[in-house]
Amino acid sequence: MMIESKTKLVSSFIILCICFYLYFPFPDNVLFEAESSFMNFPVTTQDGYDLLGATCSILFLMAIILILFGMKKYRLRAVFLVVLGYSLIPGSMITLYQETYASGVEAIS
Repeated sequence: MMIESKTKLVSSFIILCICFYLYFPFPDNVLFEAESSFMNFPVTTQDGYDLLGATCSILFLMAIILILFGMKKYRLRAVFLVVLGYSLIPGSMITLYQETYASGVEAIS
């Protein structure tokens, strides 16, 4: 069996969802002002450190570590898929949001 601990994998998924929810990149994209970022989390802006961005970066790393400890086999593949998915999903979610739920100026693509 590939899974060592289901609780670690579920908690990793929950942490990733929290990170995604906190920094959904639309409509107020804070990355425009970011001087440095990590996985679409602005760590420093022109005003200094962004506490929420740094916290989400740490949570993202914790989720990756939980994935590593939650699986017996295919650890690197799982981490690669999570990082790839986390970098590709926001673009499609923005399109989905604009075409379904958005109204007014936010619905303009």
